Amino acid sequence: MKKRIVILSLALALAPMNAYSAQNARSIPTKKENSTQKERAPRDSKNRYQIDTIIAVIPNPEGNKVITQSELDRPAIDGTMRSKKDLIRNARLYNKAKEYGMLPSESDIDDHLNMIKRENKMTHDDIVKLFDSAGYTFAEGREQLGEMSATSTLISVKVHSRLLIPEREVRAYYDENPIYLEPQYEVQPGLMPFDSSSSKDQQRKKIEATLRAGKTLPNVEWADPFWLDLADIAPEKMFITQMQPGEVRLSEEGFDGFELFKLVNMHERRLKGFEERYSEIVEVLRRPRYERLFSEFEQQLEASMPIIDLEPVDTDVPPAVS
Repeated sequence: MKKRIVILSLALALAPMNAYSAQNARSIPTKKENSTQKERAPRDSKNRYQIDTIIAVIPNPEGNKVITQSELDRPAIDGTMRSKKDLIRNARLYNKAKEYGMLPSESDIDDHLNMIKRENKMTHDDIVKLFDSAGYTFAEGREQLGEMSATSTLISVKVHSRLLIPEREVRAYYDENPIYLEPQYEVQPGLMPFDSSSSKDQQRKKIEATLRAGKTLPNVEWADPFWLDLADIAPEKMFITQMQPGEVRLSEEGFDGFELFKLVNMHERRLKGFEERYSEIVEVLRRPRYERLFSEFEQQLEASMPIIDLEPVDTDVPPAVS
């Protein structure tokens, strides 16, 4: 489970908001890279591909992007499975990032890896093992992180930068969609130990008389106060909702004493404020705008980058959009 969480953090460290940026494909490695990867690969490599099949090619003046069957069959480093359409989309994004000069340097990738090591208290060997557990060599893992970083930068520039929401739209949404907060009560439980010199009935009457007189009860062991929502109060404790701040009431007999409750503070039912909801409303309004802008950008990429679509090995994979 820990490995799964850390693998996911690798993706999140590079992808700010884009749901697609954690699904980037990689290019076919050169012979030299293959040789290096074989040297680094563990002996138990029965799941590694020695012969691969090209399923699509995205032509580019700076170098064609090739998508292989092995990329379709194995998950990304964050554990998610990718469809052929996902891989084609990500390849187009990567080509455009490359065209704009947005590829991270080797030192940029090193900085990200070092940050991941610090935050998760990991060594280099831990990272190598982590990539291997996801089915990648260290070189392949670095490559995929770099591609994720590049596409995230591209989407930030082309999409995220256009997601500013005017305050008047936030205010209009707030006015049209009010949210009320239910009452909350800060209570402090207490225990008054039994007195062996008198009966429990006598003690109860004495406690009730003291409380009616507004006097302070002696020898009460008070616990730390805590907040309760109205929905969380048990039926037999609903008297709390009738109390005033500072008031103490006797609840019931416990195993070794009388249980009491003091109402420390309370919040009445109220309309949640504009400032309290500002960030959440912005996110609500950004989502459909993001989806529209990304769809428009994706259509531009599809029009400018036609693909060479080859017959996939897995006929259940959805057909790519060219």
